[in-house]
This record gives sequence, structure tokens and C-alpha cells, in this order.
Amino acid sequence: MARTARIWSDIDVAMIDFFAEKKADEGNPSLRVLAARLGMKHTRVGDLFNKTNGTPTLQEFIDLCLGFNVKPSNVLDEVCLLYTSPSPRDRSVSR
Repeated sequence: MARTARIWSDIDVAMIDFFAEKKADEGNPSLRVLAARLGMKHTRVGDLFNKTNGTPTLQEFIDLCLGFNVKPSNVLDEVCLLYTSPSPRDRSVSR
């Protein structure tokens, strides 16, 4: 186990926000239902969606992609687009 916890990066948060939208689109299934589909423990699924404890691993990212039936490269493209686009506040300043 790591001695110091990794801090959630903006990309980690954007990735989980992407999957939170997918979860909402499906009617917000319970953590136990998602855990069974993803092959994870429900407590870890809760940690991910609450953005607590460890940051998402590559395996967890792949499991989320497979569980929500999305192509990992498409998720990465979308998350990177969201991450690199200016915030609404930045856009109003640059006009």
C-alpha cells in the first residue's frame, strides 16, 4: 500500500465525471449492481464515484469502459477535450 495517497488530478475527476453521466443515463443503478457488472467490490465503485481514496487505476478505467460499453480511446479523447477546453470563466475573459 502506498505511504502517501495520490491526489486526484483534474483528468481523474473528468474521467469519473464522464462515467457518472453514463451511470445517470442508465437510471443510476446501485453500487452493488455496478460492482457485479464491473467485477469490482461495491466499496471501490463507491470510492471512485465519490472521488475518494486511491485514484483510478488503468485496470479500473478499462473495467468502467467495458461495463458501460464504451471504447476506451473514445473516453480518453472526450476527457482530454474537456480537460483542455477553457472553462466558462476563462472564455469570458478572453473575449
